[in-house]
Amino acid sequence: MEAMFERRNEGAQISGVYDVRRKQKANLAPRRLGEAIQFVALAAPERYVVRSATVAFGETADDRLRANECARIWAKYGMSLLDRI
Repeated sequence: MEAMFERRNEGAQISGVYDVRRKQKANLAPRRLGEAIQFVALAAPERYVVRSATVAFGETADDRLRANECARIWAKYGMSLLDRI
C-alpha cells in the first residue's frame, strides 16, 4: 500500500465502471493515480457500479488495482492521496 501512496501522482486510467444513469460503460478521462483511487473508492452507487473496476497505472499501464484494493488504500491514506508533493 505504501508503494501506491508513493506513486499517487502517476497517470492512471479507470476501466470496468458502469454508468447507471446512461446505462452503459462509463467513459472516464485519465487522471492521477490518487484521484483514480478516490473515484473508485467513493463512487456514488446510484451513479456508478465499480465492482469490476480496475485502475491501470505506470509507464506501460501494467500495474493494476481492483476496486477493493482502492477502497483499502483510500481508507488508509484518504485525502493525502490527492497531495501533489
